[in-house]
Amino acid sequence: MLQLKFHPDSVVRRSVVSAGIIFLTACGAVQKQTHESQAQVIAGLASQASEFEKAIIHKDISAIEAALTDDFRLIRSSGEVDNKETFLQGFKSADLTTDPYTVEDQSIRLYGDSALVSGKVKMTGITAGVAFTLHYRFIHTFIRSGEKWLICNSQITPIQQRSAT
Repeated sequence: MLQLKFHPDSVVRRSVVSAGIIFLTACGAVQKQTHESQAQVIAGLASQASEFEKAIIHKDISAIEAALTDDFRLIRSSGEVDNKETFLQGFKSADLTTDPYTVEDQSIRLYGDSALVSGKVKMTGITAGVAFTLHYRFIHTFIRSGEKWLICNSQITPIQQRSAT
């Protein structure tokens, strides 16, 4: 009969090596799952940001309101600060019409349960019978609230046209 003899150190070493391989494999799976989850979150935020911009264009007050926290703040390029109520008032006015626009240079940065969504917009429309053109960069701060992401803060900065020299 064949008898196998293992040195106790070799059994321990094999157990430690096996446990290490299992641990590293599990870490890789968790990292992959986390990466995929982060990509899914970013895709969801991009979609939600797009829906918010569509709500702005169509003056969909209920959709705009649902996307904002109760303590939402907008910092305007003038330095003035609007709260949720004053921000929504602007869209309730019949004097405002916004033409469709697209967001350029969109960037989404995720920080756990908060995210920064920024981009560039060239907006045109009519307010009080006068045509307007706004070219600005914006940043929205989103926070996770349960299963939803809400905008708690926005800031806009005008992009100055450079004169030809």
